[in-house]
Amino acid sequence: REISNLLKKSDLVFANLESVIKDGLEINDAKGSVDRLLYTNEKVVKEILPYLNIHCLSLANNHIYDFKLNGIKKTIQTLNGLNIKFTGAGYKKEHIKPVITQYSNIKIGFLAYVDKSTNPEIPKNSKIFINYFDEKKILSDIDFLKNKVDYIILSIHWGIDYSHYPTNYQVDIS
Repeated sequence: REISNLLKKSDLVFANLESVIKDGLEINDAKGSVDRLLYTNEKVVKEILPYLNIHCLSLANNHIYDFKLNGIKKTIQTLNGLNIKFTGAGYKKEHIKPVITQYSNIKIGFLAYVDKSTNPEIPKNSKIFINYFDEKKILSDIDFLKNKVDYIILSIHWGIDYSHYPTNYQVDIS
């Protein structure tokens, strides 16, 4: 409630959806028990994202596979129903491509990545796509996008849990 008025005044709101929607009983057993509690209820998502005026989301984070493929599919189905764009992870290759949107006469591109150090625990044989942090890939994606848009928004999900400051590595890369 405290930030919704500010966000509702914004033409564009981008955020990270830290948790997927739980759909069924599938759980990523590679994650710890605390992570099993971090899920999002579809009803809550349908209420809170429009309430916060969310336009585009990053799905590239360490919780995207908490409820395996069914959770990702349910999340994307819900976002599509809300007409909220997303990038960074999904069950189709197109889900990790940049989002390009236009507000007034300004074209904005969104890119999203997650660093493996955040512990996404996604098995190699899973049927999902995710943009893992790779400096060369990011620079290549920026080069591809920079002549198509006026601005690029780059989201990188990385860092040390519960830390208020970036690491020296993050500062250097940034």
